[in-house]
Parts: sequence; C-alpha cells; structure tokens
Amino acid sequence: MPAAQTEAAWRCLLSACKTHGDLELAERASRNLKELNARNSGDYINLSNLYAEAKRWSDAAMTRREMVDQGLVQTPGYSRVEVKGKMYTFVSQDKRHPQRREVYEMAYQMEWQLRLEGYTPDASQVLLDVEEEEKRRMVAAQSQKLAIAFALLNTSQGSPIRIITNLRMGKDCHTYTALVSTIFEREIMVRDRNRFHCFRHGVCTCGDHW
Repeated sequence: MPAAQTEAAWRCLLSACKTHGDLELAERASRNLKELNARNSGDYINLSNLYAEAKRWSDAAMTRREMVDQGLVQTPGYSRVEVKGKMYTFVSQDKRHPQRREVYEMAYQMEWQLRLEGYTPDASQVLLDVEEEEKRRMVAAQSQKLAIAFALLNTSQGSPIRIITNLRMGKDCHTYTALVSTIFEREIMVRDRNRFHCFRHGVCTCGDHW
C-alpha cells in the first residue's frame, strides 16, 4: 500500500479510537504514524485527548509538548453565526466581543432555562486537569453556545439561526442546541466539521449522529 494511503488508514483508525475510547489501539496507530513521519496536529490532539479521558494527565501533557516540539499548531476552534447579513466569530471563553457582557448573561440565562427542562451540562468533555466547577464554567462558554446566545439577542423571534463551526459537535452541545430549538422556538442550522445539522422542535436531521 502506498505510504499516503497507509498514513490515511492509520489516521482514520486513530480517529475511530478517539470515538470509541480505545487507548491501547490509539497508541499503536500513533506509533505507526510517527514511523511514517506524518505531520498532522490532529494525530497528537486525538491521542492527548484519549490520555486526558483516562486521567493520564502527564501523558496528555507530554503528547501536547511533543506536538509543539514538532512545530505543529492546533487550529483554534471557532463558531461563526450570521446576523443581519453579517458573520460574527466566537471562540470558547471569548471576551473580545463588544456585547460580551450581554452574551454571557444570555448564555447563563439559557443554561438555567435548559436545566429546568432536565439539561445537565456534560463537563466530562473538558479534557483539562481543573476543578469540576471550572469545567462547568468552560462548558457554558463554548463557542457554539456563545454564538447561539448572540443570535438570540440580535435576531427577531422565530427567525432561523445559522452557524458554521470548524469543530465536530459533541454530545453536550448537540443536546443543548436541540433543547434551545424547542424552548426558544428557533430553527438552528449548524455546519460542523463532519456534517450538517438542522434542529427543529428538539429534533436534529442528523438522527443524533454527532
């Protein structure tokens, strides 16, 4: 098999290991990618995240350092939302926007309303060695949630919300967006890294394949 195809196969396997939580097989895939001199920051990030999920924080940190030593940079995650014909970009924990105070107040108000409907933030996806309260705060300020809050503040009732993100939508954000579409009676369309999602009345066209 040509080297390029072999590299693609090992990368696909590593990505699948991240989805299914198979750390042992992921380590094998990572070793083979290194032997092929593959240079892709995503390979290191996937392995580092698996270590973090297993609470192997030192291995996670070492993998991130190795990525930096190789001169590889992680592309920052962002969410872009269209409001009145203009695109606005948000990143996680964003503090740059002129309406940041109103956006954060809206985001926290939204989470409170969603909690009344049974929503529980999934802090397990925050793969950092920090306190649980800090993890919950970080989950509440994800880029997609901030983008939705901004759209709700600046668009008319009932109008659709359109978002583009370079991230793969996780389970927590998917559940959150579905509930927002019901409670706030909005159609929310999200194009993430893998597929198109259209939320209407709490149901997504992806069939919950995030």
